[in-house]
Amino acid sequence: QTYFDGGKLAEATAAYGVTGGGTPVYRYTADSLFIRSMAYNYVRADLAQLGHLENARGVKILGLLGTNLFLDMELELDLANEVLILYRTDKAGNCLHSADEADSGVPDLELPMTVDNNLLFIRGNCDKKKMRFCLDTGAEVNVLNSTSGKKVLQYFELTTRSTLRGSGNQQLSVLNGKLNKLAFETADFNGMP
Repeated sequence: QTYFDGGKLAEATAAYGVTGGGTPVYRYTADSLFIRSMAYNYVRADLAQLGHLENARGVKILGLLGTNLFLDMELELDLANEVLILYRTDKAGNCLHSADEADSGVPDLELPMTVDNNLLFIRGNCDKKKMRFCLDTGAEVNVLNSTSGKKVLQYFELTTRSTLRGSGNQQLSVLNGKLNKLAFETADFNGMP
């Protein structure tokens, strides 16, 4: 919100996250948005105060891009290099690569994603117990709901305690650990933090 003028308070709209929230959200419409070779016109954005996250991490957060901008694209997460790669797709969903775009190689894992209310979800399992994970590329940590059930929580290995900061100005004391027996498709992620 710090870097934008002219936002009008949206009625009865507030930001909520894993830490709670309730902070006001403002609406802003940008005439245009350019991300490399991608151009968007009249992009409506929600503006929320993220100054507390900037102060805690010592970085400027100019914005978080919403899922709706990438619905017609294939997303590749290069976890080793901490890079998100976007590929345009045709109407059938096939990747369109230009001559200057090189494939990053054979992926280690391909997962289908679903979109629900502009949130990306992937399916996994913990010792064959089905789980649904929200893919949040802006999150600092993975979050496991304490109501996940005994079959899942028995594989949670506690390591430390820390403070989680979310989109609201609130903090939440959380337990950190590793989740064993976690798998996505045929890939095991034993000990995922």
